[in-house]
Amino acid sequence: MQETEFIECTGTSHIGITDDTIDIRVVEDMIKWWEFAHKNFWTWDSQTDAGNLPTALRDDEVIESTQSLYNQEFPPQLMDRYWEGLYRCLTQYCKRYDFNNVVLMHRNFKMHKVKPGQGYHIWHYENGSHMATDRILAFMTYLSVPEEGGETEFLHQSVRVKPKVARTLIWPASFTHLHRGNPPLKGEKLYITGWFQVAPNKEMFVNT
Repeated sequence: MQETEFIECTGTSHIGITDDTIDIRVVEDMIKWWEFAHKNFWTWDSQTDAGNLPTALRDDEVIESTQSLYNQEFPPQLMDRYWEGLYRCLTQYCKRYDFNNVVLMHRNFKMHKVKPGQGYHIWHYENGSHMATDRILAFMTYLSVPEEGGETEFLHQSVRVKPKVARTLIWPASFTHLHRGNPPLKGEKLYITGWFQVAPNKEMFVNT
């Protein structure tokens, strides 16, 4: 397997970035599938599960892999192509941080469409609820990006990652990596995101 170029924001940030792991054809097909899902009313407003957060703090359109899509599902072949690229990014991340003795899997993921002014603007981390304590790492791939704005910002690392088509991020899910999505200022953003958990078996990467 050819190693991908692995970029770090800083030497100690533990924020890994790759720009060449996800095939652009996979990105294009995922955008098409999102549009198909949107037309079939499978997506919903994130305010549905945002609790009491006002729209000024959280507002976008979302679809989740664990939700019933009227006897439909995320296209398995398309997702397998995405996981293949994501695995290359994960392999490099684990190699860089000597994280190779931990067996990881992923259970679910989401896709988000963010219009100008929208996003998840409050500082948060990915394993902060009792139902998410087993999350070890988070991942995200930008599928379409705005002309301006829409950065992913990490508070304690003083890092803002500029959206770029097919760019993938992996970072720790814990409180050390408080982050937020800055609003797109011109144009829209579409991305896929999810988490890695510790797996109960000895396979390195399990698509569950």
